[in-house]
Amino acid sequence: MRKLSLRTAEETEQEASRVRNQMETLQGTNARLTNELDSQRSKLDKAGILAKDLSHSRALVVELQVINSVLKNKAEQLAGRNDRLATEQYASSEAREKNKTGFEFSRAKPKNNEHEMKALREKLAAAEADRDWHRSEHTKMLEVRNALNAERGHDSPQLARLKGDITKLKKDKEDLGRSIHVLKGNIAYYITHLDLADANFRVFACRHEGGLDAVPDKQNTTRQKTALQIATEFFKEYADDGHFISEYHDVRQYLLEHHRAHERVGQGRGSSSGRLKDKMIEVDVERGANITYS
Repeated sequence: MRKLSLRTAEETEQEASRVRNQMETLQGTNARLTNELDSQRSKLDKAGILAKDLSHSRALVVELQVINSVLKNKAEQLAGRNDRLATEQYASSEAREKNKTGFEFSRAKPKNNEHEMKALREKLAAAEADRDWHRSEHTKMLEVRNALNAERGHDSPQLARLKGDITKLKKDKEDLGRSIHVLKGNIAYYITHLDLADANFRVFACRHEGGLDAVPDKQNTTRQKTALQIATEFFKEYADDGHFISEYHDVRQYLLEHHRAHERVGQGRGSSSGRLKDKMIEVDVERGANITYS
């Protein structure tokens, strides 16, 4: 029985201790809540103050905008008035300047007229001097022309001789052109026959007075020429031309000297210059050409 009473007392004490702890916890919580409530109230008060300040600032901004608009309008009005005053002042100043200029011009006009008259007199004098110079030069030119006309009769023989020389030169030029044309034709002709001679072909050599359309006309001649025969025919075409004979000699002489140059150094397989010279002389004799080679 006594043990039961002791256990009950202990339990009661423990329960009382738990209650005290809970009370302390509740008191601490209540204190924190009270502090937070005070803090929130303080923030709320500050927010109210800021809201009032913001509202007041907005009102000030609106008021300043209105004042600025009024001042801007007044400034524009003043600027317009200033422009009008400046325009009126400029017009007045310009009018005064015109009056002043007109007065000065009127006062200076006699002097200006005097200067203009002086300048005109100087120009007139210069024009008269220029006219006299041209007259003098024209007279000199007439004298030269008359002198040339007088001497032209003495120059007639010389002019006639010059005209004759010019006519002769023109004729020589035409003859030379024809000769060159014939020469080119002959070169083409003999080259062709040399080609055929090299191939040992027989070539018709007959002439047809009526043209090739007249064949047959009893003309039927063919020849198988050698290259030497063709070269001789070509030579005889120009044997009477001294310039051609000179070129003929120079070409053959150069060939001889060329062969001799190689012979001196023992270079190449060309025929000996002596054999070439003998053959050239032999051919020249057959052609009736008296040419000497060194």
